[in-house]
Amino acid sequence: MKAIRPSRERILECATALDDNWLATEMCRPSYLHSNPLVRWLFWSRLDVALEMCAPKSGETIVEFGCGLGVFLPSLAAQAKHVRVLDVKCAAGRRMAELESLSNVSFVDHAEDPAVLASAVAPGSVDCVNALDVLEHIEDLDPVVARIRSWLTPQGRVVVCGPTESAWYRLGRRLAGFHHFYHGGDENVFHEMDVFEVRRRFERGGFRVVEERWLPPRPLPRAFLLMKLVPASPA
Repeated sequence: MKAIRPSRERILECATALDDNWLATEMCRPSYLHSNPLVRWLFWSRLDVALEMCAPKSGETIVEFGCGLGVFLPSLAAQAKHVRVLDVKCAAGRRMAELESLSNVSFVDHAEDPAVLASAVAPGSVDCVNALDVLEHIEDLDPVVARIRSWLTPQGRVVVCGPTESAWYRLGRRLAGFHHFYHGGDENVFHEMDVFEVRRRFERGGFRVVEERWLPPRPLPRAFLLMKLVPASPA
């Protein structure tokens, strides 16, 4: 399943909606618009796999937990009934929704605030939560995992993507020029954990993994792990 590829011009316009220049650059340059076609392939493939795992249906409600520049929203909105977006700052996602005329997408800012998160989504109302390369930034992840579990319908699922933080991953970041945008030259300063710890937190929070995919695919060096998780038992 292929995710919709918004044009370069639209992605760049969405980036300008963010006041933080370094943040807009970090979301664009090392990923979807990188000069290296292999880097671009890796990040677009990540959305392709996530869309396959989520498999949104016409009557479903999807939560996009951390939308970045909003590049995944056209794909989700085209298949789901409603897409609820939660992020620290949704300005770029809102701009993408405007440009793509996505009438079934709504937004909640300041999702880092536990009080906002508590009221952002009704319990038992969500069929799938996508959290792509965002959960590793959260220091106190356990309450967020519990909150996500409370949102899900009985048949709900969660799609997670995260970096392995391996030596190959760090080398890839350097080759992509990503390290220039981290404070003090510390590549890991904004990552509280690797994807394996994220998986452990979900398992501890009552989830089980039903599908895993590596990018790049094995036997190539592992950079990202995508997982589909479901509650191990009723909440």
